[in-house]
Amino acid sequence: MSEMSQAERIVDWDVMLSYRHARHKITVSRLAGFLEEAGVRCWLDIQRIDQSIRLPEEELRNILRRAAESARMVLGFPSEDSVAMDPQSGSVRKIPSWLFWERQFAREVLWVSGNHLYAFPDTYIRFWGLPHLAYFLGLACGRGVALNGFWTKYFAQWPRANQIAYHAGKLHELPSEFLPRLLQPNEARERPNAIHAYSIQTRSELAQDHCMEVFE
Repeated sequence: MSEMSQAERIVDWDVMLSYRHARHKITVSRLAGFLEEAGVRCWLDIQRIDQSIRLPEEELRNILRRAAESARMVLGFPSEDSVAMDPQSGSVRKIPSWLFWERQFAREVLWVSGNHLYAFPDTYIRFWGLPHLAYFLGLACGRGVALNGFWTKYFAQWPRANQIAYHAGKLHELPSEFLPRLLQPNEARERPNAIHAYSIQTRSELAQDHCMEVFE
């Protein structure tokens, strides 16, 4: 970053949620509710942007960039680029995956695929339902003992053996160094925002001042 380093940027949000409406809107909306309940401050576009107005693309890019820069992490639900046809003109336009744009300016990117939470390059942990994912993200954001009420509501009734097997015990009471590495709030992930060079070769929306680690 030209004005300030990633570490110096002010954090307004814990998690920015990045997703494609057509595929993940209901899931992400429910997750946002669990995150708020767990005390995790999340940025969700449908809560922060007037959905009745179609913003110019450049304005939307600026909004999403500011959100990514001011969040502790971007949580992505990956999707591919797609195309859409204008019903009046019949012209076809490309709809980019906004996760690519947002990750350029994120401190850290985690993503969800199936029922696994991933970090680069191949670190992952399995979760069982959205409350479980919200609990993991609360741990990763340093909520610690503040998660006790959330844990009691959603996991206290689980059999002890299941709590241990599925990482659903009272992890919030452990010192952070005993957490799975992916969930350690003070552990700088080895490569928190890295991307393969081949993934950006044809991206027209690549910003010159992006903060991704690009490797071959």
